[in-house]
Amino acid sequence: MIVHNGATVSFLQPYASLRAANVTSTREPICVATPRRIPFHYVSTAGVAELTNLSSLREKSVAEHIPPTGASGYTTSKWASEVVLENASASYKIPVTVHRPSTVVEAAGKPDDVLPHDALGTLLRFSREVRAVPLPKKWTGCFDIVPVDQVAQHIVEEALLPSTGGIRYKHIAGSKKVSAQDLNKFVATQIQDPVEVMPMEDWIDCAKAHGLREDLSGWFLAVASKPRFLPSILMGSDL
Repeated sequence: MIVHNGATVSFLQPYASLRAANVTSTREPICVATPRRIPFHYVSTAGVAELTNLSSLREKSVAEHIPPTGASGYTTSKWASEVVLENASASYKIPVTVHRPSTVVEAAGKPDDVLPHDALGTLLRFSREVRAVPLPKKWTGCFDIVPVDQVAQHIVEEALLPSTGGIRYKHIAGSKKVSAQDLNKFVATQIQDPVEVMPMEDWIDCAKAHGLREDLSGWFLAVASKPRFLPSILMGSDL
């Protein structure tokens, strides 16, 4: 089998700069899988739900929902790879499973295992340090929190199941849903201490004093000023 997660994880870079690392890298192992129809497991993101304008996303294709101008480059690259795999599965009869993890956070007990370009992980890390979270007033919906070790376990378990052929979609969502307006409560449970809520500009000033990078500061300001709806991620058991 092939398990493919090859991707540059960055919410700062545009699609054009991520296409080679995230989409071309998906095309290449398809050539390996095709002759013998090797089962292909692709790790996408539940973030593709934000491209649909739906209130919730079932485990199905989102190919018809073309990313609009200005959509996240990272999410767009995952959408494009899903479409590439859908076409390959239909044309070459490759068994494909698309795994869509929701909001992935560090494993329990490892709060500092955050990648440099992981936006939410960075936000949570600095929120723990400054004991405050920003209030993105234009965000609605919930973050569906799932630890990275649970994501890995799910993918391994699915990969070991007998192949059914065709293409299927599997959502990986956690049991913890955190409202975009209640991030302070989530962080408070992590540090066992009260957590303040403050405007994004003030939070960035505090986080900068603790080492927040300038490029991430600008990104947080930009996304906080735009409306954002977080759809519900439905798993098979929810249907």
